[in-house]
Amino acid sequence: MSFEVAKPMFVSDKLAWGAHGYDREVLFWVPITAFKYAVGLRPRARDDDRPAKDLAVKNWAILELISRDALAAGAATKNSASKPWQIHYDIDRDVFSRLFTRYEDQVVR
Repeated sequence: MSFEVAKPMFVSDKLAWGAHGYDREVLFWVPITAFKYAVGLRPRARDDDRPAKDLAVKNWAILELISRDALAAGAATKNSASKPWQIHYDIDRDVFSRLFTRYEDQVVR
């Protein structure tokens, strides 16, 4: 069965994105404020939501690298809402910030 990989999207107060190459749908979640802070936007400003979403979509490859690094380091927590065909992982804001810094020079603005 082939799954469509989810592009970065805002869901409530979280940023979610899919990762390629898994036998199931794999989604990663991080607080929007953590992402906005990492890219240099105002974390709680609604006016910065659109630019943040645009940056997330442009930098999907970096988000995927961060998610793979978090999984490899055991820093991604499996969410209890997972189904057999879909797995959700939460990445802590501190872990995300640390991993984002690793790829910051590759961010497309």
